Amino acid sequence: MYCPQCGAQNDDTARFCIRCGTALRRTPTPTAADDRAWVQEALAGEYEILGEIGRGGMAIVFEAREIALDRVVALKVLPRQHTFDAEFVARFQREARVAARLDHPHIVPIYRVGQAGEVAYFAMKRVEGESLLGCLGARLTLRLEP
Repeated sequence: MYCPQCGAQNDDTARFCIRCGTALRRTPTPTAADDRAWVQEALAGEYEILGEIGRGGMAIVFEAREIALDRVVALKVLPRQHTFDAEFVARFQREARVAARLDHPHIVPIYRVGQAGEVAYFAMKRVEGESLLGCLGARLTLRLEP
């Protein structure tokens, strides 16, 4: 379970946070719907969350409509369990800065990097098509077949 104060991961049986001593409450693990609502609330007025595209250990990616420019974007968000971890936040922001400097037809452009409350995010071009995992899986399957 994660501490709501500092974000430290604690044993599920812990009553107090091992890092900051905050009393821990038993709360269910957030669902995808909870994550969507959390991001939508933080970014209300700027983005309308349309749905989840995917998730991994470092981020959740949503399809969103950027309200001011009326365009669909991919919104990459740092998961809430990492929002209190300075190392994760720094790595996430570094990834956005490095990617924003790159200009190549095979690299998705970054439109904006930001933070709204606890939500660290960056908006990038929404690219239609097969996921990288799906593409790699198809190539691996082709190579394995005789």
